[in-house]
Amino acid sequence: MAHFQSIEEENGITRITYKDQRFYEAHDAKGEYVPSVTTYLNAAPKGLQFYEWIKKHGDDSDTIMMEAAERGSRVHGATEQLDKTGKLKLVDDNGNCPYYLDEIFMIYRYLAFIKRYTDVPPICVEGSYASKELDIAGTIDRVWKLNDGKVWLFDIKTGNVYDYYFMQLAAYKKIYEHFNPNVKIEKVGVLWLKAATKTDKPYQGKYWQLEEPPKPLEYYWDMFVHCRALWKNENEKAKPSNFEFEVDIDLTK
Repeated sequence: MAHFQSIEEENGITRITYKDQRFYEAHDAKGEYVPSVTTYLNAAPKGLQFYEWIKKHGDDSDTIMMEAAERGSRVHGATEQLDKTGKLKLVDDNGNCPYYLDEIFMIYRYLAFIKRYTDVPPICVEGSYASKELDIAGTIDRVWKLNDGKVWLFDIKTGNVYDYYFMQLAAYKKIYEHFNPNVKIEKVGVLWLKAATKTDKPYQGKYWQLEEPPKPLEYYWDMFVHCRALWKNENEKAKPSNFEFEVDIDLTK
């Protein structure tokens, strides 16, 4: 069993996270838990670039990836606050800044994107969904009608972008439309805040890019279904464990 990390409740759904695994309580089956899309995609091949990176960094790769995930979480939190409140303080009341410099750059790249491509509030910000029927669960970063007139579903990425991320988007589109049948997703993409782009072009600016799938989305959905089957074959009995903790530990009693 993977190492326990956290239990969270958001938007009426319980999410249990372990190292490399995450389960959501299904909206359509109380008490039943569904592995997340990203958990299923642990079975996806990551490509030569990813494995060469692991080989290069060896024992340090876990630490580097954990630090990258924490930085990604801070950027996600900042963009979520911006989209929900319209405000963000980069320095707190005590004069402390909770962000690293590269995170501030990525926050400003996100600002450049929304100032250029959004005229109305987002339709969905960090929406959690889980369906036992579809056997899919996950948290969708954004659904937004951009000023091109199209309804986009996109995921915010602060590190390298890999092809299997488009499998994630295909699954997110499926579950979002399942629970929101009146909203038709017309476009999907990865909003990459660490791109190598240096010029302004459609859907890109300096070091940011909204990247669409290079192949039809149906292709990535089929690939996701295969990855899910592979993961289930290797984790036939996987499910969240029950934990009980004392909230206050007092050794003096």
